[in-house]
Amino acid sequence: MGRELTVIRGERRARRMDKGNTMAWMTDFIRFSFAGLAFAGFTAAAHGLSAPATSPGQVPSTDSCALLEMSVYFEPGSGELNEVSRSLIEFGTSRLDGCEIARIEATGFADATGDPTTNLKLSEARAQAVLAAFEASGLKPQMIEVDAMGDAGGLNADGTMVPMRRKTDIRVVPADLTT
Repeated sequence: MGRELTVIRGERRARRMDKGNTMAWMTDFIRFSFAGLAFAGFTAAAHGLSAPATSPGQVPSTDSCALLEMSVYFEPGSGELNEVSRSLIEFGTSRLDGCEIARIEATGFADATGDPTTNLKLSEARAQAVLAAFEASGLKPQMIEVDAMGDAGGLNADGTMVPMRRKTDIRVVPADLTT
């Protein structure tokens, strides 16, 4: 197994990347990503920048209906959304309130452990779980595209596993971008 050098709060430490701490690494990654988003919002506010104001029920301007691309990550062997994933989806869909959605594309992935047939089914379940969450938030796309990759592409050329493969990549395309 390879080693990863991590710097947290000025402390240097090495830790093994294995099944035991992959989830800890993903949790740290997501936590620091949200912290970065919060910092970006704070920095923008400090410089007098803000999001366009809309009142409830008001349709945002065309400029706010932008393409949304994101990855939603899963626990090993699971097709269930966790709290962090649900929060991320909620954040993403809130950016598209009032937008007409042309299509949602969801591609599910699995890591290269276990049976390939099971991984294919799991990657499809992951894509369907994310789509269901997007639709439950009120998005009504004109078209839905689902792709399940299973564990295809889950290994590097040297035979090591590609990290962060337990996910669904989502792409939400507003109607304004398709004309």
